[in-house]
Amino acid sequence: MPRSTLLIASINMDKVDKSDKRQMRLRNGLVTRHAYSVTGLARVRGQLGDTHLVRLRNPWGRGEWNGPWSERSWEWDSLSERDKELLSVRVRNEGEFWMSFDDFAKQFSHLDLVHIGPDDWMSEPALHSKKPWRAVLARRR
Repeated sequence: MPRSTLLIASINMDKVDKSDKRQMRLRNGLVTRHAYSVTGLARVRGQLGDTHLVRLRNPWGRGEWNGPWSERSWEWDSLSERDKELLSVRVRNEGEFWMSFDDFAKQFSHLDLVHIGPDDWMSEPALHSKKPWRAVLARRR
């Protein structure tokens, strides 16, 4: 059983004044200084070969990627009907979208792994089928 870990991606604009904490919607649809959850991975075979995809979710339900592999992009046309259905079934929530791993690596500046602590694990029934994380302190001299 996997442990309960969240992957959170964000875009921090280094070129923008660091004292300016405002969020900006970029031309590609993504929002800076905002947490996107990584909700899935897939590999698809299209006319241009294999492509690795990352599924992300914006909890606001808006601010979705509008580049390659976005909801209405032409890349979906090269997939089999079975693949299209499998991937579309997995995008259940508003604000959830796919993008290629290459675009993901170019667009997002940070990827954080967030581990659910024992207290949160106990209070969240959906996590009870997962193994909890243990804290271990090792002192070395």
